Amino acid sequence: METHTIFVPTDFSTYAERALQEAIVIATRDKAQVLLLHVLPLLTFTWGDEWSLARPQFEEKIQSDAEQQLQTIVVQQTVPIEARCCGEIPLRPSVTWREHGHAS
Repeated sequence: METHTIFVPTDFSTYAERALQEAIVIATRDKAQVLLLHVLPLLTFTWGDEWSLARPQFEEKIQSDAEQQLQTIVVQQTVPIEARCCGEIPLRPSVTWREHGHAS
């Protein structure tokens, strides 16, 4: 089976960095591309008046910071990497919890 693209999600942790390095080794060997993706967090908490930034500006700052981190990672690599930062992807739980903690 021929590998064309290796998808590497990142949360900028040391574990994600190790996964990226492994993906680069495989991509180099198989002449594949690397796609590095960071998904922005889903902000579900209530926004209080005491926050210094309004919610839209806070979300923009989070995205800007993540894009800068991705760019820093990309320029440090010896192989071409495509990096993307996308908005939150709400996940549907595969198990729903009912009253008293019983799974359904």
